Amino acid sequence: HITKETGVDGYLAADNPAVVSWRQTQALFDLYDPVVVLIDTGKPDGAFSPTTLGLVKWFTDALAEVDGIDPEGIQSIATESRIYGTEEGVEIEPLMAAVPRTEEEAAAVRDATLGFTPYVGLLASEDGSATVVTARLTNPALGGAVYHALRALVARAPLHGETVHIAGEAVMGEYLGEILDRDAGLAAGLLKL
Repeated sequence: HITKETGVDGYLAADNPAVVSWRQTQALFDLYDPVVVLIDTGKPDGAFSPTTLGLVKWFTDALAEVDGIDPEGIQSIATESRIYGTEEGVEIEPLMAAVPRTEEEAAAVRDATLGFTPYVGLLASEDGSATVVTARLTNPALGGAVYHALRALVARAPLHGETVHIAGEAVMGEYLGEILDRDAGLAAGLLKL
């Protein structure tokens, strides 16, 4: 009987302190491995152009329609808010209430995002050249199907020179499982020879 394991923790003993600690942390904090769509412009502040911010909104909306992705679990510049203090108290505003039409509006989104320290390295790279849209799967077993759906989205995305990458153990583990299944079938055929 042969089984396959595509998760990292499958290669460590269940009682390994790192595995035990990780599982306890996941249970306490509802952590998950996100699906990541990385949009890279290769230019400082390039992620904050009106066209690239439009692409962020496009991917944010498109991911919400993908079977296997929790629409409430999507995070991007288009979904998050910034919090700041004023003389009257605390204010909460969307990072991007609407897709910017001008460079000035895009610069305001950049300043709001990069000026809020928790989002630097989480939603946007420090130099503003790249940004991400992250999502949570509704079921980890759907990772492979979600990966293929994301590839189809990337193929029809309204790109303007950006490079888009799909990442995250949530989808890559299932995709790796599909490859392992295919390769195991090929190996079994060769063994019969």
